[in-house]
Amino acid sequence: MAKQFLQTLKGIAFYWYTNLEPETIDSCGQMEQEFLQRFYSAKRTVSMSDLTNTKQWKDESVVDYINRWRAVSLECKGQLSEASAVEMCTQGMAWDLFYVLQMSKPRTFQGLATKAHDMEVIIASRRDSSLSFSEPRRDQAKVKKSVKFFTNSTKEVMAISKARLVRI
Repeated sequence: MAKQFLQTLKGIAFYWYTNLEPETIDSCGQMEQEFLQRFYSAKRTVSMSDLTNTKQWKDESVVDYINRWRAVSLECKGQLSEASAVEMCTQGMAWDLFYVLQMSKPRTFQGLATKAHDMEVIIASRRDSSLSFSEPRRDQAKVKKSVKFFTNSTKEVMAISKARLVRI
């Protein structure tokens, strides 16, 4: 086992091993203890409350937030089912996304990322549409087109979400 472990060492770990005094390690257990003592990280463990308090930043995209949340969750000492982790991650999202996602309740991170991104795009287009209402009259056709797109997109996403709920 010790020989196989040694074949995995690279960089400073290999340098450390090659510079050990001869015959200072006489068992796998001692090798493990020496290695951990030298290279074990003192990084703190993430708690469930840390995960609960991880929130989406103001200008952070929802996909970036999900990826950041998942990276933090990998350091968590407690084990969560994927459905529980998805629900906890959703609770840290911007309020408008959280509210909309409560209707569809995705159970996987893939489903969450897809639905949240779609809703983020629709919400952003809605915000752009509402800003467009202050434009001059010559751009009214553009405004009407934006509103129609938003209405159709919202209906489409809601229909998809409803269809997925029926399948579940």
